[in-house]
Parts: sequence; C-alpha cells; structure tokens
Amino acid sequence: MAQDNPLRLAGATGSLAILLLMAPALQAAPVLYQYFAPGPAIETRGTLTATPEQRLFDPFSPIAGGFTYDAANATLIGPGPLGGLVYGGALTNFSGYIAGSEFFDPAGRVVVNNDGLPLPQDPATLVDGLVLLAEQLNLTDDLQGFEITDGLGTLFTLVNVRLFWLEGDFLDEDNLPPGALPPEGAAFTRIALDFRAVGDPGTAHTVFFINDVNVAVVPLPAAGWLMLGALGTLAGWGRLRPAAATL
Repeated sequence: MAQDNPLRLAGATGSLAILLLMAPALQAAPVLYQYFAPGPAIETRGTLTATPEQRLFDPFSPIAGGFTYDAANATLIGPGPLGGLVYGGALTNFSGYIAGSEFFDPAGRVVVNNDGLPLPQDPATLVDGLVLLAEQLNLTDDLQGFEITDGLGTLFTLVNVRLFWLEGDFLDEDNLPPGALPPEGAAFTRIALDFRAVGDPGTAHTVFFINDVNVAVVPLPAAGWLMLGALGTLAGWGRLRPAAATL
C-alpha cells in the first residue's frame, strides 16, 4: 500500500502552517510607498511665484519621495478643520526631495473627509477627500523642512507637505480606507508644499504639483521571497508524492 514519507509530509505540513500563520501578519504589516511628480510645479497660492532664484518651478525639478502607511495602526485624534476625522499612527516616515532640498517627518497625520472638502476648480462643490499630512493644521512640529527665497529676497519656510486625493464620491464614511493607496475610485493625486514667509506666519503660500502624480507600493522582497519559498516547498512535495507511492 502506498504511504507518504513521514519526514517529507511533516516538512510540508510545517511549511503550510508557517504560511498560514504569516498571511495575516503580512496583510496587516505597514506598506512602504513611493511617489513621483514631474516638474514643474504649475499652480500656486499666495505670493510665492516663479523667479530665476526659485528652482521649485524649474521644469527639470521633479518631486519624489516615500512614506509608510499602516491603516491598522491608526488612532483617532479628533475632528478635522473642515470636518471629517484626523488620524495619527497610520502615516510615518514621510519624506521627499525637490530641487536639491529635502524634507522628512517621522509621524504625520491622515484626514478623511466624506463629502466635506471643496473641489479646487469649483470651491462650491464639496467632494470626498483623503489627505496625508506631514503636519496637522499647518503647525510645524517635527517636520524637518527647508527654506527658499523669492526674487524679492523674502525668506519662506516649508511648514507642511500634503499628498491628497479629492474625488466626487469614493468614501462611504470618515473611516480610513482599509485597502491600498490610491484608494479605489480616487485616481487623481495632488501634492502641495505649504510655506510661510518669515515675519508673516499668518499667510499661507502653497505650491502644487497636480500633473501625472504617481503613487505606488514599493515591493518588499523579504516577505515575497518567504511566501514563495513556502509555496515552493508545498509544490515540491506535491510533485514528489506520486514517486513516494511507488516505493
């Protein structure tokens, strides 16, 4: 009568157990993302505009960076400034590089707003919004930013970075979307750099990147190879099983 090799069976069973135990952890693990937008920044608010000294508006100055997102680790902070809810813990290591300057924030905020944010091209229209913030309410805390100078010699300090999605209706409520980013139904991504002029902290000056902004998951080789290794062990055991039956 054909019998399975007990050692081979034990090894395959152990691999299956490891795979099953790993699956929830891998699904709930923080996900590393990268983003990129080609230059130049094409829209501004405030007096910060293109000048020969201002490389943010150079067509050869793209913005690129990354962040870690973990919706399972989010904690509710409270209501947002325009409604919705603000979460901490979900956004970490928010970084970027542009025109020779860098920024980094170890712990950001996420704002979820269902039908409460004005559409930029039509402020009277309120839409859904998911906003990743380096700082809450444009108040500097742990953002490590940079300074720039316009053509008049005015010094501006980076006080916030926002990566966000505004769409008609992709949220059902003010809870963090559980899936990957961009959230399903929200494909139009924007990046905003918020500055404050030294000596005039009450006025915001914002530079927007709105064309061809791409956000993508960075593959995690270790997790992927571990999963493939466990699956390979099971596949190998399945192929060898008929041969064992002839012994």
